[in-house]
Amino acid sequence: MSLFRHSLLASVCLLVSAWTSFAQTQLFLLPNTSSQAGTVTAFRLDPFTTISSFTAQTGAAFFFVNSEGTKYYSVARSGSDTLMVLEAANPANVLKRQNLSQAEAATLTPDGRRLLIVANGLHIFDTTTDNLLNT
Repeated sequence: MSLFRHSLLASVCLLVSAWTSFAQTQLFLLPNTSSQAGTVTAFRLDPFTTISSFTAQTGAAFFFVNSEGTKYYSVARSGSDTLMVLEAANPANVLKRQNLSQAEAATLTPDGRRLLIVANGLHIFDTTTDNLLNT
């Protein structure tokens, strides 16, 4: 992929991310700092409170909650288990795994219906079904 196209995709994702911060509760993920899977902690930013601590995949860097609050989306800078969909009530229950290439950026659309992941291209997931819609 050309550097220009790669930068453009990352920029689009970052712009959507900035836009979504006005539409959704802001979340923060304290990532695992080791190169292996480990415990991560998710926090709500306003007010600053702990949502949950759970085991996530290696390189987990982006974290989202669906609009109903029933699922977590953990996106990693890893080629294996790039996307893990977790049950919010029991984050140990992995609902879906998706292997892409290393994720560079990720965001939810303002309505929460689509998850966009930049990983060697733009991948668009439907958060209702958690299926890949388009790459």
